[in-house]
Parts: sequence; structure tokens; C-alpha cells
Amino acid sequence: MLWVLLIGILLGAAGAMLPAGPSAVLAYARAAEGRFREARAVALGRVTAESLYAVAGWWGMGHLLKAFSWLEPTLDLLVGLILPAIGVHLLRWKPRSGPAPTRGASRVRRKGFAMGFSLTALNPTVIASWGAVAAMLAATGWFPVLPRHAPLFGLGIALGAATWFHYFFGLLERRKESFKPRVILTVVRFLGGVLIVLGLWLLWNAARWFLFGES
Repeated sequence: MLWVLLIGILLGAAGAMLPAGPSAVLAYARAAEGRFREARAVALGRVTAESLYAVAGWWGMGHLLKAFSWLEPTLDLLVGLILPAIGVHLLRWKPRSGPAPTRGASRVRRKGFAMGFSLTALNPTVIASWGAVAAMLAATGWFPVLPRHAPLFGLGIALGAATWFHYFFGLLERRKESFKPRVILTVVRFLGGVLIVLGLWLLWNAARWFLFGES
């Protein structure tokens, strides 16, 4: 069963390296802003939700999305309304010229975790994605893909992603003084634009289903 954990760790780390999905984009944006505590909390929320969905996908629960066809477009609509607001905020962001305002660390962590968890949890297609991964592993015939392996796979996903975020954000925090403000501003605004595009795309998907009955 060790292979399940190792594959989960590798896939979790690989998935975290790219800003794929709104929660990952937000985590990287917070890090670019220099808000590393909140960036880690957002990443932790994302990792928690995705690991749970990885377990569900391994168990083959992706078929529930087909049984409840209204679920995905409804959640697309909800997230599609949230992401452009966050994106606009990032587009208007400017580097601080003075000391950062003091805020309670626990409050920042709770807010970041809730945002990262909810943005990932509101995207149930993640279940189907991890279910497809399990199906591909089973199709190779190299490994036995059994239901009892699901928790270990989810644990591997969490360990891999959390390890990447921890060390990458730590590296950025140690080297933050070497980044020019213009570069930081460009990165933050680019990620803001990505969130706006993702939000509009989700709204379009929802509109196609609600208005035209297209999936």
C-alpha cells in the first residue's frame, strides 16, 4: 500500500506547483502580495478540500455529478460571481509604502482557510478528476486500485501539496526583498486577471445550462 501514498504525494505536489484552480491562484496571489500567513492558510484550505475530494474520486463518487446534473452549473454560478470580485481587488492592489496593518493572526488564518476550502469545495468536478486518475492507474494493471486505498491516497495528496506550498512560500518569504515592486505588481495583477477570466468562464458555463440546457 506504500505505492498509493507515494503516488498521492507526487500527484499532490505536481498539482500544487501550477496555479490550477481559483484557490491555488488566490494562494499565489496572496504570497505575491507579501501576505504569506494568509497564503499558507488559503493553501491549507485548498489542500484539505482537495484531499477529501481525492478520496471521494478514488471511491468512484464522480457518478453523483451525473445523477444531480444541476449541481455543477449551480456551483459554477456561485463561484463565478465570487472570483471576478476577488480579481478586481487584485487588479486594484498596490504595494504598501508603509508598515503593514496589524491584524490578528488567528483571524487571518481562519479567513484564508475558509476561502481556500470553499473555493475548492465548490468545484465538485475535482472528484471526477481524481476519479479519472484512479481509473487510469487501474487501467495500467500495475497496481491494484481498491476502495480501502482511498484514505491513503487522499493523505498522499495532502502531504505532497502541503509540502510544496510550505517550502515554496518559505522560499519566497526569505527572498521577498530581492523582488522589485513593479514585478510584484505585475504578478498580482496578472493573477487577478486570471481569476476574472475563470469567473467569466464559469458564469458562461452556468448560463449555457440554465438558459440553453447545454452541459
